Amino acid sequence: MLIRLMSVLKLWRRISQRLSNFSFGANTGMHLHVVQVLMGTSYVYNSFFQPYVAKHEGEIDHTLLELRIKAWDIAILYWQKVVSFGQTRFFEILQYVSSQSASRPKSDKVSID
Repeated sequence: MLIRLMSVLKLWRRISQRLSNFSFGANTGMHLHVVQVLMGTSYVYNSFFQPYVAKHEGEIDHTLLELRIKAWDIAILYWQKVVSFGQTRFFEILQYVSSQSASRPKSDKVSID
C-alpha cells in the first residue's frame, strides 16, 4: 500500500511538472523540493515501515482476509434484503393492479342502432 502511495506521488510529480507553465527556475525549484520530499519518504519507508510490515505481515494478511470475509457477508445480507423488499413490492403492485381490474364494472355489449 505504501509502495502504491509512493508511485502515486511520483506520478503526481510527473503530471504537475508537465502541466505547470512556470518558468524554468520555478519548475526546477519545485522539482528539487518534490525530489527531497520523495527521498525523505523512501528513507522513512525503508527504515520504519518496511521492517514493521515484514515483521507483522502474517497478522496483516489475516486481518485483511477477515475484513474481506465480513465485507462479503454484509454485502450478501444487504442483497438478500433488497431482493426481499423488491419481491414484496412486486407482489403488492401485482395485487393492486388485479384489484383495480376486478373492481372495474364490466360494460354490457353496446349495440349500434
